[in-house]
This record gives sequence, structure tokens and C-alpha cells, in this order.
Amino acid sequence: MSINRYVKCRIVVLLTALLLVSLGQTPEGQFSDFVPVTDAMLQRPSPDDWLMWRRTLNGWGYSPLHQIRSQNVVDLKPAWVFSTGVYGEHHQAPPIVNDGTMFITTGAHVIALNAEDGTLLWRYVREVPADLRRPHSTNRGVGLYEDK
Repeated sequence: MSINRYVKCRIVVLLTALLLVSLGQTPEGQFSDFVPVTDAMLQRPSPDDWLMWRRTLNGWGYSPLHQIRSQNVVDLKPAWVFSTGVYGEHHQAPPIVNDGTMFITTGAHVIALNAEDGTLLWRYVREVPADLRRPHSTNRGVGLYEDK
């Protein structure tokens, strides 16, 4: 995907988030220590963060972290599990991580979790109009920018 097309997709996601905020719809739960995402963070993400679909603007999809290697991957065990409570084809978007907070989406949910232990920080559920016609109920994930 070209950067221009990628940026256009993120703008659509961002505008959707801004629309939801302008409608006065807020998530359930507590979330007071969000670290705003800057242009510099998107250009040079911290090794611990995964701020967009393939981590970097060039779509590299590589983590510079070295804790997991080919020699120890066989010894990995789940650290935590979180059930969204949503079943079906809804889980197609990659998780996004910013400063220890993981954001995941399903068809109509945006969920913020503590990335270290899987604790639910908040969940937003979009009420879908009964007369909405759509070919499927999936989405392509969240976008983070500034304090949105």
C-alpha cells in the first residue's frame, strides 16, 4: 500500500473517531494517562510501540525488540488472554500499542487493554443502526493521533 493510500485510510479512521467524540459518545471505564501520538512518534516509533498496521510508515512490519529469538520461541507461553465477547468474523484488525496500552477492535467495539497484564481499561460499543446495510461487520482497526 502506498504511503498516500495509507495516510488516506488513517484519515478516514481518524475522522470517524472525531465524529464519535463530537456526538458525545465516550467509552466506559477509566483512561486518564494516554500519551498523545505525535508526527515524530509515527515517523520513528519507540521499539515498545506498534502505532499503526505494519508498525512503520514504510510498512516494514518488523519489531526491533530482541527478547524473542528463534532459539527461545519454542519456550513461549501466553502471558494473558482477553475475550472480547464478540464471535465470528469480527476480529480482523491488528492490535495497536501506545505506551503500554493495547487497542483492539471488533465489528462495533474499540477496546483498550493494559498490554502488560490484559486488564480492561475501557470499552466503547458503537450502536449499529438496525437499517444499516453492509456486506460484513468487520473494520480495519483504529488509528491514534494526538489525543484521539
